[in-house]
This record gives sequence, structure tokens and C-alpha cells, in this order.
Amino acid sequence: MCEIKNIVFDLGNVILRYDPEAMLLRYTSDPQEIDLCVKTVFGSPQWQACDRGDGTREEILPACMEKLPPKLRAYCEDICYRRNLELVFMPPVPGIAGLIRELKAAGYGIYLLSNIGVSFHWICDDLPELKLFDGLFASGDYHVLKPEPEIFRLFFEKFGLTPENCLFVDDNPTNCAGSRAAGMRAVCFNGSKSDAKELRSLLTADGVKL
Repeated sequence: MCEIKNIVFDLGNVILRYDPEAMLLRYTSDPQEIDLCVKTVFGSPQWQACDRGDGTREEILPACMEKLPPKLRAYCEDICYRRNLELVFMPPVPGIAGLIRELKAAGYGIYLLSNIGVSFHWICDDLPELKLFDGLFASGDYHVLKPEPEIFRLFFEKFGLTPENCLFVDDNPTNCAGSRAAGMRAVCFNGSKSDAKELRSLLTADGVKL
């Protein structure tokens, strides 16, 4: 088995907690309202189109927002139509910045590979965790999405990385399977319900030396 030299992180639920239900709890405690908003907006093809870089949320999401009752539409618009959505509604996974620093000090290359659209460039300068990274790859810049094979090919090509020397951390099992198919080992970790201590254990169990 090849030596791991690089750790590749997803953003949502690995570095920042992505939890639409928690976002909506700021507006309503009705579980049916929350479920409708999540399915109509955050789980929509339009949301994926934003991640693919087909346009901004303001340009793409009205098509699904219009399906909601006016009150719920207002809640979702207040969340989604702000450039700092990730900064306001997605807190860091506890302990993740310290773990990234520890990995960096141990000599690992640190990279980001995330499904995120143009909003990434509005927020990345304000995320201190990203200052430690050797390379950042946002899907919207290349109009591809995980787990498509092309996104992994472009990622390796951009940074000159050998897949066998990389370990990918993502909260989505399908994305992890896609990374393995591309030749990169993967650890499935959901930071919406856990913290960096669990991730540290998963990494060390997979051969990362800390």
C-alpha cells in the first residue's frame, strides 16, 4: 500500500457543519415546514446546479423557491441569498483547525476538494482554516461535481498529485466511493454529528501518522 502524503478535505460537514435543518430552526420549529424547505431547495437539482457553477444562487434558486408558500420562501431566501451564508450558518467542526495544523506540522500536504459554487470565492478569505491549505479546488470553477470521475482527474492534474498518495475525507459515502474508483483512498466522516477527535481516530486507523 502506498504511503499517504496528502490529506484531501471536503468542506461541508468536514471543515464546516452543513445542516439545513439547523439553519431553518432559526426561523421555524415546525418539522413539516423544515422538511418542505429542505426537500424543495437544499435537495433540489437547482442547488446542485449552483455547486456546478452554472450561476449564482440568486440566479438559479428562484425556480425552486417559487414552489414554497410565501412565508417559507422568505425564510429560504434570507438564508440562501446572502454571500456569507457559509460564514453565518455553517460553524466549524469542533477541533478541525487544530487537526489540520497537526497534519500540516507532520508534513502532510493539505488540500480542499469541495462541491461548492461561486460563493466559495466570496467567503474563502474569511475562513482561517483554509489559510493552512496547499491547494483549494471548488467544483463550480470547473463545472463538475463529485463523484463524477472528471472532478478527481482535474483535481489531481491541477496540483500534480498521485492518487495513491492521497487520502480523501468526505461526509458522503457516494463521494468516497468515487474517490476510491479514481485511485484515492477515502475516509467517510460526518462532522455535523461529530468532531475532529473522531476524524483523528479514523485517519490514524488508515495509516496517517500523527
